[in-house]
Amino acid sequence: MQRYVKGTVSDEEREKVARWLEEDPANVKEYQSLHKLYDISLWNDACKGRSRTLSFTSHIFKEVVKIAAVLIIGVLGAYYFLSKPETVSMQQLVVPSGQRAELTLSDGTKVWLNSRSNLKFPSKFLGKLRQVELDGEGYFMVKQNAKHPFIVKTNRYDIRVLGTEFNVKAYSNTHYFEASLLKGSIELSGMGLSSAVLLKPDEKAVQIGNKIVVSAIPDFNYYQWKDGIFYFSNETIEDLINKLEIYYDVKIVIHNKTLSDSRYSGKFRINDGIEHALKVLQLSNKFTFTKDDDSNTIVIN
Repeated sequence: MQRYVKGTVSDEEREKVARWLEEDPANVKEYQSLHKLYDISLWNDACKGRSRTLSFTSHIFKEVVKIAAVLIIGVLGAYYFLSKPETVSMQQLVVPSGQRAELTLSDGTKVWLNSRSNLKFPSKFLGKLRQVELDGEGYFMVKQNAKHPFIVKTNRYDIRVLGTEFNVKAYSNTHYFEASLLKGSIELSGMGLSSAVLLKPDEKAVQIGNKIVVSAIPDFNYYQWKDGIFYFSNETIEDLINKLEIYYDVKIVIHNKTLSDSRYSGKFRINDGIEHALKVLQLSNKFTFTKDDDSNTIVIN
């Protein structure tokens, strides 16, 4: 499939792929997604001024084999960008449940996106501001440029930075917002704030009610999610279940009330799935669970 998308297959191989596409509409959707990923990889390399290598594409194809590919939806194809370098169009990267993604923006800023996150970004930053839109959780390593501040817009607050490293959690389908600063400085504005909230390194800002509360980051292990590790420490079952529901897009109902008497710590790989996570918890807790695929619900007894 990788060689087919590149156009380096034999006639016999081309016919084989054509038959595969006719077998199932799902195969057509997969092909379209792979082709978009390949187009974006060409554009990504062109924006960095490098030769058209396939390093990004190869990484994506490895993820596809693991059924972990993200869908990158571009308004215009890569060849259009290459022929008209000053054209700017919004791109969108969507991460499926239980997966994560990593990309480098045109200015060199690196972004990691957690499960069920959505990032909108321009094909090229023009003007005074470098602005992106986040729905979900993202970890940013912003390329410093004092003349062109970097803005992360969420459904609640805007985050303004010059060059720094920080984490943002702002899913539009929840009422939770959190911004954590690891290096540099960031400012939060919007959502009724009378003045911008400035964070210093090792601080986090959490929305509680209609207020922003700033405190020290209690545990930096949490940010291992960008490496594919879901880490939790001394959490209530309610907080833990809330995160699992967000990451895996599933409804979890707890009938076993004894689980509320304890706090939970542990870690597992995000792409191992929700059922693996629950089995990890079963190692130190007595409960059973059933999953109803029709209603997308897990019941814990």
